[in-house]
Amino acid sequence: MRFLRSFVLLVVLALLLESQGFADDRFEAWLHRGERVAGQTISPLYNQPGEQIKLDNKPLGNSDNPPLALFCPLVPNLEANGPWVEFTNGDVVPGKITDWSPAQSNTAGSAQPEQLIVSLEASADFVSATIPVRPECVRRIWTGNREPKKLADGTVNTIDGRVVVARAIRFGAGGLECLTEKGVVVLSFDQLRDAAFAPLANPLAAANDSLWSKDDPALPGVVRFKTARGACLTCGSQLIQRSAEKYKTPAALEVLPNWAVQTLQLYPDRLRWVSWRNKHELPLTALPHEYATTTKAAQRWAPQRHHNVQGSELRCQGMSAEQGWGVHSGTSITVGLPPDAEKLHTWVGLDQCSGRGGCARAKVLRDQAGGEVLWESDFILGGQAPREVKLDVRGCKALVLVVEEAHDNRPQGADPWDIRDHVDWLWPMLTVAEKKNEISAASYEPLGRWIPALTGFELSPADRARTILRPVLTSRGFRFALVPLSEEQRDPGICLTKKVQITNNNARLDLAAGMDGVSGRHHHIVVEANGKPLPAHRGSLPVGSHSGVRGSLGEREYSLGPLIGQEASLSLWMQPDQYKPGSQGGIIIDAVTLGLLVAKLPASGKYLDADVSLTSTKPLNIDKDWIWAEGKSVIDTALVTKDLRFEHGTALPAGSQITIPLDPAWKRFVAVVGKRDPYQGAALLSIQLDGEPFWESDGPFEQGATAAQLDVELPPGHKTMTLKINIKEGFLVLGNAGFMAK
Repeated sequence: MRFLRSFVLLVVLALLLESQGFADDRFEAWLHRGERVAGQTISPLYNQPGEQIKLDNKPLGNSDNPPLALFCPLVPNLEANGPWVEFTNGDVVPGKITDWSPAQSNTAGSAQPEQLIVSLEASADFVSATIPVRPECVRRIWTGNREPKKLADGTVNTIDGRVVVARAIRFGAGGLECLTEKGVVVLSFDQLRDAAFAPLANPLAAANDSLWSKDDPALPGVVRFKTARGACLTCGSQLIQRSAEKYKTPAALEVLPNWAVQTLQLYPDRLRWVSWRNKHELPLTALPHEYATTTKAAQRWAPQRHHNVQGSELRCQGMSAEQGWGVHSGTSITVGLPPDAEKLHTWVGLDQCSGRGGCARAKVLRDQAGGEVLWESDFILGGQAPREVKLDVRGCKALVLVVEEAHDNRPQGADPWDIRDHVDWLWPMLTVAEKKNEISAASYEPLGRWIPALTGFELSPADRARTILRPVLTSRGFRFALVPLSEEQRDPGICLTKKVQITNNNARLDLAAGMDGVSGRHHHIVVEANGKPLPAHRGSLPVGSHSGVRGSLGEREYSLGPLIGQEASLSLWMQPDQYKPGSQGGIIIDAVTLGLLVAKLPASGKYLDADVSLTSTKPLNIDKDWIWAEGKSVIDTALVTKDLRFEHGTALPAGSQITIPLDPAWKRFVAVVGKRDPYQGAALLSIQLDGEPFWESDGPFEQGATAAQLDVELPPGHKTMTLKINIKEGFLVLGNAGFMAK
């Protein structure tokens, strides 16, 4: 026992003396071949898309050896005990789910997908304290400063110790709705301690960060950020921009991970790690994996993902890593591979916390424990540089990463036991068969997943086959453009369709669209209902350089009023104007919003019917050239507003007024009021009683404003009512206008 205490004391002293960091540099970087470089200054990250990163004013890597990772030692490591939300691509954020919102239309006019609100524990790293995320991308929630033990899919642990095993889990307004053998159990979000959700069937879909990436010759296309508080976010390089510094507000990095509903803003000075990988590479740590341990050591060290077994960052002699595994000898990790896996590239070595006493052997096996040995090391000792592993893994269904206890023939200088055999697998990356940079609209449905405005719209199989999605940065943030690919001179275009039951509440359609700024074929959008074009002021919506460069949007309003009470098939036809060889211009659909057509209708949803029609009265003053007849404007045109035609009422020009004698039996004046089609200018309606101001509309009736049901109570004792149309342009329709005796 005395010998054991002395040995442990010597080990502790060795750790204190030998666990020293690199030189006192502000930045450390590693290249894809494993070389380490360090410096004091770095060019600002992502000032311009594709900008080459420079360390001490020298390019960091090149096309043959691009940067792998940038480490900022001066940014503190403040990782908390959680709670954490983990996503299907392996990203995590320190925070907890606090709210859920169903899919809906938001106040900005764009459709909004179903989303969860995560309140961040790491708010100091982000501009905002909350972020909206996609429910289908949540893989696990947990508490603690280390990766928790594996939890069976569908298992939920609560803070009061309950364990709920569910066949299916969905999110709702009350929290988690868990379908168990005994029924549905609802757990509020603040009751959750640990929960594991079903993974996506396709592991490549779970880690689809590379869908929107574009490899630059000197900079790989997929970027992963780790903040001071431990948040990890991954996205394609095309979905990163640096916001301008304004007044006293510091610049921020805007990033869009695949699990986020909208862009997140990170403070650059809170980034502890930035790492890069090519668009056809996949972190092994993001794939399904299992641990197995056979160690006989006095202490059992649990494997850790992205940390060493002591919970610190992965660091071997000459290399550090933000991604990988920390294990103790006698541990194996089995990782399932996708069918198109081609190569493995990683490093393995003794963690720096082992000092110079640890010793182990490492192997990579094919498919299963006991399978074919694809690679094996000699003795790896503490203080040695990690071994590089490069393997062809085509045809492998799984890989087993093994660290063995090297007891037999243990080299001189190594500890006699395996107390300090702490081993790290650093930057384990899998190369998969290279895919297109841009994905087909057929690959990831529904379209509303990427373009919320198109929620519910579908493309035909033929149109999906010749359409791709492309990311673009606009003045409103990141959008995804729909790009019809065709070289036909007479191209009919592509068509998006959606079935809708039309009511007054959704009979107005607002469309906002533009071009993604790529010089190429321009389009125009025709909106149809049941195969017939809907009329719109100024015709179809052009999508060209004059209306859509970098997110400048054109807008149109359409009425579905004649279809109220029917089911309609809405169609958006993207029709090319002409063929231009070269790049195809992409269409940004920013809003396709169905909204209220006529405001202030009664609960029945029907217009109020006057007992006495306005045009059946005899005005006290009327222009000699005016027509005063049912269903006609004063210049003998039809009464049409918002594509609704009225058989009773009139339309008065802006700047005019007309005075009607009042019958004492009349209690109310009613009318459906709106600008006459086609829209022109704006008009404000006011009412005078006996020449004195009595009532005025809330705002002008103009293009973009809804029509409204007027219901004005007339106090007794007045002899005349004057309708006055203010402002100088256009006509105001007063449909079904007249007086009611009740």
